[in-house]
Amino acid sequence: MPYLLNICMRYFEIAPTKPPTAQQARLTSLKQRAEIAKQAVDAERKAQQIARAQQRIQKINVAQKNYSFSS
Repeated sequence: MPYLLNICMRYFEIAPTKPPTAQQARLTSLKQRAEIAKQAVDAERKAQQIARAQQRIQKINVAQKNYSFSS
């Protein structure tokens, strides 16, 4: 039996789907690009936050070193 069908499968899971219309494909593409852009913005914000935090840590470390040398 090369082709077994799961008894619990519903019709829409095995039925062939029609290709999307040009308008549907365009909307899907736009939604995907918007999501990717949103993720890129979030990643850039996080990267900038990390960079600012690292600069603050570096300033604190320099200030502590300068304080310990002057004491």
